[in-house]
Amino acid sequence: MHVVGASGWGHRPFEEAVEDAWPRLIYLTDRPEQAEESRALQRQQAARILSKAYTWRKYILDWRARHPGEETNLPVRDLVTALAQETFDYANSQQPTGWPYDSTASLLFLASNVAAQGIYDNNAAVNLTRPLIENGVAVMLAFLMSAMER
Repeated sequence: MHVVGASGWGHRPFEEAVEDAWPRLIYLTDRPEQAEESRALQRQQAARILSKAYTWRKYILDWRARHPGEETNLPVRDLVTALAQETFDYANSQQPTGWPYDSTASLLFLASNVAAQGIYDNNAAVNLTRPLIENGVAVMLAFLMSAMER
């Protein structure tokens, strides 16, 4: 929602639904019978994040190579812009499914927060949201790894 500057179109219910769905986004469970599957899914998620972090780390190294004398600097503005562009492109590619922008969600939120969050707090929406979370974590990981080189 932030990359398109939307204060409506489901902005607030999306954010609240993501907060409520956080355990599912990162494969947490409090059910002992699901613990092994949960750990396996978390390992797969960690592998996806590390793979994306490698790509973002390469982005930083390439930026440094193009800017002599700034070999230890971090391109924060460029990282944020590139992440925002990827987020924007991904969200727009999913819009034919009705996710993430929903013209009724913000109105529903005013009437009933629960009804509005239901648009985003379901398995399909969680699965569509997960790549955004993973990519954001990957950028932070690449940033932190690169910041250690000062």
